[in-house]
Amino acid sequence: MSFLDKFKKGVAEAGTLAKVTVEVNRLKLQISNKKKEIQEYYLRIGEAVFQIRQEAESEDKLAAIDEWCSQILGIQAEIKELELKINELSNEKTCGCGKVLPVDAKFCVSCGHKFEEVIVVQSEPEQEATATCPSCHQVIQSDAKFCGSCGFTLS
Repeated sequence: MSFLDKFKKGVAEAGTLAKVTVEVNRLKLQISNKKKEIQEYYLRIGEAVFQIRQEAESEDKLAAIDEWCSQILGIQAEIKELELKINELSNEKTCGCGKVLPVDAKFCVSCGHKFEEVIVVQSEPEQEATATCPSCHQVIQSDAKFCGSCGFTLS
């Protein structure tokens, strides 16, 4: 493998890693915003409970508290989904004890929990239409205008 090939491979890997990092940070921002929403609901619930203690009429307040609790549960479920996406992007999994581990870990290093082996069945990816460069004989996309390996003009 030539120096340029290694360099191209390194740049491609760095680009992929950068995309994953951006996506993970975007998901973490969403989680942070959802946690702020939950805090707002907690504040509303606290105020409503205080008012119930001060007033005789509480039926409307109790209905509002039930609705806010439902909203909190929904947001917590969304947070769980976002955390799973982060783990997937980071090739990690979370044990029941809360420890984050590499996806291939068989046991939790914190509590000793044994993970069941997951058998992954991979389907064949859709094949893109490809052709061969007449100059260097590398595989190229059939709609390419230039060869990515040698720069040969395809038309």
